[in-house]
Parts: sequence; C-alpha cells; structure tokens
Amino acid sequence: GFSQSASAWRPVQDAAPDLDIVALEVPRGRTFADTARALGEAGGPGVYLGYSMGGRLCLELAVQEPDLLDGLVLVSSGPGIADETERAARAEADRATAARVAELGVEAFLAEWVAQPIFATLPPARAQVAERAVAHDVASLQHQLVALQRLAQVADSFYLYSHIIIINLICLI
Repeated sequence: GFSQSASAWRPVQDAAPDLDIVALEVPRGRTFADTARALGEAGGPGVYLGYSMGGRLCLELAVQEPDLLDGLVLVSSGPGIADETERAARAEADRATAARVAELGVEAFLAEWVAQPIFATLPPARAQVAERAVAHDVASLQHQLVALQRLAQVADSFYLYSHIIIINLICLI
C-alpha cells in the first residue's frame, strides 16, 4: 500500500514459512504501467497479492502480462475511479496530500497518515512509521500519491476487474 515497504509483508511471510513469499519494493520514478511491469519482471510467474495501491499495480500487471499470473489476490483494492468528476476531485486531493508531505516532512507526514481513522487502531509495530520513513523521502511519497494512485490506471483494468470473481471475506491475521 501507499508508503509501505516490502517489510510490511514480513508478518505474512512469518505466518506461512512453507510458502515462497517474495515481497517486492515498489520501484521509484516510473509511470503506473512501467511500475507494474517492473514488479512483474522482479517477481516472475506466480500468484500476486497486493494491498490498496499494490493491488492496483497487480491488477495492471494482470492486464499487461496475464500469462505471468497464476492468481491474483486484491486486498482493499480495485480498478480505480471511473467517474470523471470523482477522478478530478481525487486528483486534487492527492495533489494537496503530496504538498502536505513537503510541508511536514516524511516522518511527521507518515505519523499523521497512520493516525487517520482507518489506520488509527493499528498497533505501532503494525503501522511501521519508522520503517516507512526510512524507505521514503519526500519525492518518493509524492510520486506514489500522484503517479501511482487510483487515477493512473488504464481503462483495461476496469474491463478486467469486471470479469474477475470477487470474494468478500473477513480475515483476521
């Protein structure tokens, strides 16, 4: 997800030691499509699992390289925003958030980010503010907010998303 590093997957790796789980870092400075492609090159064939922004990147990879994926698991993710008005509003909000990163600095911004109601109940060890701060600088967070968020996906991902099976379940880890 946004601002996370590969270390966020460590608890999943630890919980499933018999599985070959490879956690990938999101490449920096690329377009949305190039980032998805780079993740596929780094990960190779397999089942791809992505949370939020990572899920959207995995969905894009499925559009670009469907033969590379043996399966696709999306957590709190989808194809983006289809409605143009909502897309424009989100683009403005993402630009404002990107400006907030520069205003506050990385560590203060991340502390504010994980204090949002959706994340506020995370124990500090799960929020990983220190790990996120080490993994990022202002430019990388701004890039993720502007270039890799829900507005960057191609129309094909909406088509693909409408043709996959969606299973809603609650999983406690």
